[in-house]
Amino acid sequence: MTQYLSDNSLPAGEEKLNLSEETEVFVFPASFAQQRLWFLNQLAPGNPFYNVSTALRLTGSLNLRCLEQTFNEIVQRHETLRTTFTLLEGELVQIIAPFLTVSFANSAANRSAATRNRCSAMPFRFSRRAVI
Repeated sequence: MTQYLSDNSLPAGEEKLNLSEETEVFVFPASFAQQRLWFLNQLAPGNPFYNVSTALRLTGSLNLRCLEQTFNEIVQRHETLRTTFTLLEGELVQIIAPFLTVSFANSAANRSAATRNRCSAMPFRFSRRAVI
């Protein structure tokens, strides 16, 4: 199944999924709400209308390692944060990765406000990355 998804699931020009032969993935049909968002994205590609971005300013000392561990634990507990979407035999499906690691090594703290605004307006690419 992993080999089939890696080879056949993406339209021309899209990035292939980075799954090894041994990776266990979970594939489920997309819900009607997910299909609707996919359709709207196909109808108006690159539209960031449904993106929800938030910026927080943290003051005081920050243990970046603990923050990363906290986010990674949340991602591990919630499948929706590890889900990507693709077409499989003409049907939209969810692909749930068994794990996903969040890293703040290149965090927004080092970026200008203009860069953060541009990043928040970037369109979401369903088949290339998880929601988070």
